[in-house]
Parts: sequence; C-alpha cells; structure tokens
Amino acid sequence: MKTSAFFLSLAALGLLAGCTTSQVTWSKVGVTQEQGRKDLDQCAAEAGLMTREAEGKLETGALLGRAEKDAAFERCMTGKGYRRG
Repeated sequence: MKTSAFFLSLAALGLLAGCTTSQVTWSKVGVTQEQGRKDLDQCAAEAGLMTREAEGKLETGALLGRAEKDAAFERCMTGKGYRRG
C-alpha cells in the first residue's frame, strides 16, 4: 500500500542511546510503511555499527559518541531520500 507521504517518528537520540529525549520525524513521498520501517531499521543498525579510525585504532559503534551515531543515522536517512522535519 503506497501512501502519498510516509512519516517515520522516533525518539531521535533514544533510538541510538537507549533513552527518550526529543522527537524527530522523517518523511519520504511515495514510500510504503514497510519500506520506511526497513530503511529506519537499517540506518539505525548502520549508525550503531559505524566505525572510525582514531589515533591509529579502529573503534566500533560501541565506542563512538552519541553525537557521531546521530550524525551517521541522519546521513543514512537523507541518503535514502528522507527529509527531516
């Protein structure tokens, strides 16, 4: 079932950090609810598993800061065509 615009709401920092703080809404015209949920889950997983090199060491998502995870999640969602707001 296609919708004219699909909206995903989540506790922005809560999804990645385990606590509920503020609400962020993501939307994308023409996406199904099923695909929207799949994209949201994929971006959340990628942000949690993101790695970076720091001081010659490779760090996994568990060691990354909350702001870095949130930024990775936002990059993923916008990269899939979703708009925040």
